[in-house]
Amino acid sequence: MNRLKWILLLVGFSLIHVQCTDFPDPEPPSTGEDEMRELVLYSQYQAAMFLGGDFSRFSSIWMQQLSGVRGVHLGVENYNPGSIGFDDPWRHFYLELIQSYNMIDYFATELDAPVFKGIALIQRGYFLGLFTDAWGDVPFVESYKYFGSGRNPVYDSQEELYEMIFGMLNEGISLLDNPPEGSMVPLPTQDIFYGGSLEDWQKAARLMKLKFSLRLGNRLGDYAQALSLIEEGGLFSSGADDWKFPFSTFTDLENPWYRFDFVVGNTRVGEHMVEMLIDTEDPRLTRFVRLNTQNQYLGAAPGSENFNASRIANAGGSIGGKSSSLTILSYCEQKFIEAEIYFRHGMQSQADEAYKEAVTASLAMFDARNAAWEEIHADKKDVDLEDIINAKYIALFLNPEVWTDWRRTGYPELDPTPGNFNEDKLPRHFLYPQSEETNNAANYPKDVDLNTRVWWDANGS
Repeated sequence: MNRLKWILLLVGFSLIHVQCTDFPDPEPPSTGEDEMRELVLYSQYQAAMFLGGDFSRFSSIWMQQLSGVRGVHLGVENYNPGSIGFDDPWRHFYLELIQSYNMIDYFATELDAPVFKGIALIQRGYFLGLFTDAWGDVPFVESYKYFGSGRNPVYDSQEELYEMIFGMLNEGISLLDNPPEGSMVPLPTQDIFYGGSLEDWQKAARLMKLKFSLRLGNRLGDYAQALSLIEEGGLFSSGADDWKFPFSTFTDLENPWYRFDFVVGNTRVGEHMVEMLIDTEDPRLTRFVRLNTQNQYLGAAPGSENFNASRIANAGGSIGGKSSSLTILSYCEQKFIEAEIYFRHGMQSQADEAYKEAVTASLAMFDARNAAWEEIHADKKDVDLEDIINAKYIALFLNPEVWTDWRRTGYPELDPTPGNFNEDKLPRHFLYPQSEETNNAANYPKDVDLNTRVWWDANGS
């Protein structure tokens, strides 16, 4: 990894590739194929760490799946995070993720390796989508300026970014479709996500397009594109297709939720989440929530600073175990999207069936299938949008999609933290980091606060 870091620092951001945009030619690296192959695994590990870090932790606190009890996370809990708290996820995105994907793209172009280029494009498109969902307008076309003497890139609008995201995903799918015979492909030990399976990567990219089409549907008030993508097919067919980082494969790497919970311990599981699980005797309770020192499943109420509340479960098969997989995109999430789209189009029987499949897929992920419970809570008739999003809220525990769903739909219904610093409103927007205020004052949007709506949120709850 030291050599990879050196390469990333040497080449910097100038390797970014966007159609119809010219960039200065980088200094050519002295090596190629070995670095490209190593970068695939490195970038995938960094993706898991990004999603297991404050990027997801902050939104999970606002959605009351977690409760911040001290430090910066207590500030987030009270809607008073301060801009400096957003520096780490911002840097992680640009210095680790985007830079790694740009490097893979560069090497793949030099070595005529379309498979590597396609995989990099798909991942870059996905994480750019998550990033702009949180911050709205962000630098991308000029993000190479973060490295070197500049540090003052111009921001791209979220509307423009979404056009780029769908372009990256479509190009990635195309590059993986019947590549030339003899094309280089990642080895299974390098592509820890899909073992170099082009079909699996294409499925994931199609699901990414479906997921991001929910935002466009919210903006336009029309979900026809999402329905069309479902009908086209080629998506996940079971939980075996899930996009996840298997920490159990590595003896020296720890799931970031486990690492944070034991080393820092600034959060507890939120009361709203725990009570939803307890109220229905949900079999995932023990997979998500750990017993506290009084042998109770106890959630922390917003703003309570309750150190005695339960932490994230860390036993075998739980979401926060040392070697637990970190799921990025799942068959379970896909089926919830399908249920929502079918419901919005008046296709009730299909919505009910997709809802059932979504809930049971979530249970299966954590080895928590329970026929009696499923008969009541999964095999439901006439599900509506609230049913779908509330069930998705539980199934996607610790996933930032929960915050996006709330902004789109208003579900689940949550009361703001008492005595908060945000006019009694749940936040809708990440703050720009202090580093942008300091280094990019001429370009960063200064009229943004926690209540600013991103572009696609114009018709949100």
